[in-house]
Amino acid sequence: MNKIVVALVLFFAAVLMLTYMDWVVNGLLYAYGLQFNMAWFERYSFGYFLLWQFTIFTLTYLSTSWRLLVFMEAFVLSSTQDLFYFGVWNGGFPVGEWTWMPMYQTLGFYNTAFQVCLSATSMLTAVTVVVLLKKRCRCYYPDSACWRCRAKTVLRLIKKRASFN
Repeated sequence: MNKIVVALVLFFAAVLMLTYMDWVVNGLLYAYGLQFNMAWFERYSFGYFLLWQFTIFTLTYLSTSWRLLVFMEAFVLSSTQDLFYFGVWNGGFPVGEWTWMPMYQTLGFYNTAFQVCLSATSMLTAVTVVVLLKKRCRCYYPDSACWRCRAKTVLRLIKKRASFN
């Protein structure tokens, strides 16, 4: 099976697991009396971010695909996983403002419609970047690090010099 397909499947499995962890905190623990406090929320959010980045870098390393890296980073940095959380685990999207989002602190307003727009434009931008920046070789390594591409370039130069002599 293709390494990129396996990495994508594992990425979406991570999306489900990490958004389930969000549901445990936001659904179950609040039902048992958890009180919101910015001190624990900042630590929780930082840990959550580190888990996402660890997942992304591990899958990028395993798949050796910069295209997959662009897709996964756009997905996570635009908080598209929040749409999965509300759609899969929460059973619906919030009606009011998304006050926990950094964009709310910046803009003073942020809701589901803005999140859908941010996610859609981020994913569309990621797909555009991946399509526009096609690799020249068919190997799994970036052109500058690929020994096959360097060997082909050297052979072309040798042939070119031989034809001049």
